[in-house]
Amino acid sequence: MPVVGKVVELWRYPFKSMQGGRLDAVSVGDQGVWGDRGWSLRYADSRENVSAKQIGALMQCSARYTVEPSETSNPAVEITMPDGKTVLTDGDNPRAILSEFAGCDVLLDGAPGAHFDAHP
Repeated sequence: MPVVGKVVELWRYPFKSMQGGRLDAVSVGDQGVWGDRGWSLRYADSRENVSAKQIGALMQCSARYTVEPSETSNPAVEITMPDGKTVLTDGDNPRAILSEFAGCDVLLDGAPGAHFDAHP
């Protein structure tokens, strides 16, 4: 069998449009890398996904899982804001903090086992 490529690095992005992290190993299922883009922001009024195309400042945030995701669980994410403060998706009022940062009312979407392509 011919070699078609070589994996040099593995990366996972827990939150759509935010920085992720390099990993030593990943688990992969039918939807892709477990937990990759398992969380996203949606506009509260339209329920449409928010992306860095609309709010570029999201790319200044980084996200990491508090525990490893699995095929059926999408655990909480710790988000590090540009000023160094952290926000937990299961912590004290993350919606208000992220809405203020985004400059509009947003909802957090973190479906269990989600991969961004699975979001409507």
